[in-house]
Amino acid sequence: MSYIIEKGDTIGWHYIYIEPTSDSAIDKWTDLVYKGMYDNYKPDVTYSLKGEFLGKQSGIMYSVTDNRIYIFNQNELLGIYQYKTTPSGFIRKKNRITAEPYLLVKANLEESERIDILRLAMVGLCFKNISERYH
Repeated sequence: MSYIIEKGDTIGWHYIYIEPTSDSAIDKWTDLVYKGMYDNYKPDVTYSLKGEFLGKQSGIMYSVTDNRIYIFNQNELLGIYQYKTTPSGFIRKKNRITAEPYLLVKANLEESERIDILRLAMVGLCFKNISERYH
């Protein structure tokens, strides 16, 4: 279990699932993200964090398949963090396109909710960086 602490107060907690095999919430999130994109396809979910943030059920899921972090509130996808993408070395230099990282947030959220999504994305980034050190 991990805790999110701000100014000495615990504002959230999450259970950590490394390479989850089956969990009803994670399966719902995966189906939500990949609905209609693939037939009988399960992406490679490297880790998932499931718990609470500011009194609301939340989750963070990282997929190595598309190098993204997905941020959920209950069963609703609220944000997607796309890591920097670097083109293959087999593509000629003049044709290479590098995409910088970005965060997509659901449009109809209030400013404070958007900031919360950013904070959860940062939690996901920190966890990914820590987990990569130990693999």
